[in-house]
Amino acid sequence: MQQVNDFYSRVNPETGKRQKSKKGNHLKRVAFFSLPHHWPIVRPVYEIAQKKFDCWASDQEKEVIDFKPHAVVAASACPKSIRKSMPESYVIWLRHGFSDKNYAKVSLGRTDFACVSSQWAIDDFTAKGYKPFLGYWITGFSAMDQVYHRIAALSSQPKKEKGLSVLYAPTYNPELSAQEQLGEGWIENFTFMFKDFNLLIKPHPLTQNFSPEHIRYYKKMAITFPRVKILDPNSDFYEVIDKADMLISDASSVIFYYLALDRPVILVDNEKRFECKNFNPNGPEWSWREIGERVSTQQDLLRAVKEAVEAPQKGSSLRSKYRSKVLGDTFDGRACERIVSNIQQLLSPSPPPDILSRTMRCKKMLHPLRIKKTIRPLLPKVI
Repeated sequence: MQQVNDFYSRVNPETGKRQKSKKGNHLKRVAFFSLPHHWPIVRPVYEIAQKKFDCWASDQEKEVIDFKPHAVVAASACPKSIRKSMPESYVIWLRHGFSDKNYAKVSLGRTDFACVSSQWAIDDFTAKGYKPFLGYWITGFSAMDQVYHRIAALSSQPKKEKGLSVLYAPTYNPELSAQEQLGEGWIENFTFMFKDFNLLIKPHPLTQNFSPEHIRYYKKMAITFPRVKILDPNSDFYEVIDKADMLISDASSVIFYYLALDRPVILVDNEKRFECKNFNPNGPEWSWREIGERVSTQQDLLRAVKEAVEAPQKGSSLRSKYRSKVLGDTFDGRACERIVSNIQQLLSPSPPPDILSRTMRCKKMLHPLRIKKTIRPLLPKVI
């Protein structure tokens, strides 16, 4: 399984230096700013982009600034230092998750172009007063391209018999996490009740920092029960999302992308969520809870799993309804291509009107940060 440590694939292991483009220095420079746990979302775009641009990927702000890129691609909010140092560079936001968690407004406020997966997402952000500086691109979600291609490849092959697999993917925030709500003991009860089931545990990468005791519990269960497997927290969740017949989660964004598979979802409500700074009752993670079966106790969880096995199509119409809001018609394996194509047109000598209008270019040129950077050297020094 591809590890997030491949984030450093931009570095030549033999020389320890960045691999320069073989096509020469005439290429536009595109930097990819990514925190390590966002790299699975950024990586597939980077892999296509490096064939067309001179690329640099890093989780260090200074490295991105020193690269002097024409555009910066980021999954999370672009750091203020990058925007301040390079106001003339375009910032493209990939959106690392569909849950709001009070991050969306900040991220969009530091973005020129936001890549979203549906028109509904644009309408939702607009209604909330969230907006990027220049506009939206409906591209799809980059991490789901690989899922589409795997499903398409398997559709022509006979389905192999196997035991049911349940994927458990909680978020890391203690006040939102399913694990904090369920407590220890639920996995033992799960394996006793569902002896033939496979339980795949995919912790959020930040769980190691916020709740290391959870990781210790999962590892203990994986050693004790042969059908329980804990995946590397730093591994790519989207490499296993389609391998499960059912998902157990909480307020994680994975619940929305799992809708593409039309399989049962069980949502654990953490009773302490109201105390969390990332709790947004108007975010889809809380306003769309009907996409799955809501539980808050171990007993309710086991009951919900049993019912989902007996009637997996229950709630299918609701899942379909929300799937269209999340993914629109962009779940076709081409999200990364569209993102890179838009960047390519944006950085071309004459961008088409639908990518960057004359009005947008003027707005970019008149960006307050750019004006400040241009005019300040002309001002007389105060002695």
